[in-house]
Amino acid sequence: MKILVTGGAGFIGGNFVHYMVNKYPEDMIVNLDKLTYAGNLETCKPVEDKPNYKFIKGDIADREFIFDLFEKEKFDVVVNFAAESHVDRSIEDPEIFVKTNVMGTTTLLDAWSAGISSESLSKNINGKWIAVAATVIGMIGAIVYPMDDITDFLYLIGSVFAPMIAVQIADFFILKKKKSETGFDWCNLLIWLAGFILYRVLMNIDMLLGNTLPDMVLTILLCMIVAAVRGRKKA
Repeated sequence: MKILVTGGAGFIGGNFVHYMVNKYPEDMIVNLDKLTYAGNLETCKPVEDKPNYKFIKGDIADREFIFDLFEKEKFDVVVNFAAESHVDRSIEDPEIFVKTNVMGTTTLLDAWSAGISSESLSKNINGKWIAVAATVIGMIGAIVYPMDDITDFLYLIGSVFAPMIAVQIADFFILKKKKSETGFDWCNLLIWLAGFILYRVLMNIDMLLGNTLPDMVLTILLCMIVAAVRGRKKA
């Protein structure tokens, strides 16, 4: 796997980088850090010559840079330690806290969801254009569902993304799939569609856990069943 660790030159992130590089030599650890007052490359000096380690200097709030990086590197996992955490600095300059902790995290989530969601269907889909398409669709949805119907709009978002995230969890963390080396994965598309329909059905059922968690669990189970059936056929 290729794992992105942000803020990996800081105290906590640096220790995590050390652990991952040494514990999992088969995985590539990419350390992204802006190297502000809290970042020090000396922290990672013991692992800088390891073949499964790479350092990149950059800002997680720089959307163009982050989207280009995600498109180029194709990360499997993102671990975010990049944050402003000193209380005294928040009093002196609160804007930098919002930029890094809120906007930076949002940028990572946008880049991740755009790229990895599309690649769960096909490696040939460009994550940046998926992000543009998602923005356009979101604007259309906001127009179709005016603010007095915001609940319906939120349910629509949930029904789209809950099964999509469930498919990703099943593929990359449970089934341990590598990024697709073939064409379009119709099974993942059909599983997502089944999860979408299931979510809409669960909306009519009053459950203590709500709709999202049960839908994701059932979608993950469906992924595992489909993978088992496909495995038997290949055998």
